[in-house]
Amino acid sequence: MATAEGIVRSALQWLALAAKQKVKPLIPSATLADALEISNIAARSSRTISAALAGRRISEIRLTIPHYWAVYIHDGRPAFGPRRATFLVWFTDPDDDPRLAGGFPVRYSDVKRLTKEQFHEGLRINAQRRAVGATLYMHIARSRRGDPPRRFFSEGLAGFVDGVPISLMVSNDLRQFVLARVKSRRDVVRGVL
Repeated sequence: MATAEGIVRSALQWLALAAKQKVKPLIPSATLADALEISNIAARSSRTISAALAGRRISEIRLTIPHYWAVYIHDGRPAFGPRRATFLVWFTDPDDDPRLAGGFPVRYSDVKRLTKEQFHEGLRINAQRRAVGATLYMHIARSRRGDPPRRFFSEGLAGFVDGVPISLMVSNDLRQFVLARVKSRRDVVRGVL
């Protein structure tokens, strides 16, 4: 039998999945899009419907991306350079980057620095490739210009709540809930819902 809390939880789960489907295609990074997850669905029970209608928060949905650099794509980032290093280094082919041996970093603690030997090896390979006119192995810069924001959450969810037909989403559960508690003819209750 459906309960009021069960109906709210069902509606939240549906909304979370619908929100995820709207936002995911707008994320410019495939890595971040694949990492988008529904991290929290919480329903707070309210003693009265009027309290809920008065604006008290009774439910919450959180879409999150665990990668620390997601915010730099979402909010954009100013020009930056290495904090403790002399150069900012990246590789034409990420598979060549020795810092990524354990995979791409997700948290700040996963970020590794090139050793002095790895850096000099990259310079040697760059010199060889330059001599034959090939693509550089390793790119070096003292700073990098900023990037504009890609506000995928706010753009993806603009008008989302107002445009979702929540009544259709929960009508079956709500109908069962009302039928179990209201002593009335079934056809009248169906007509109301």
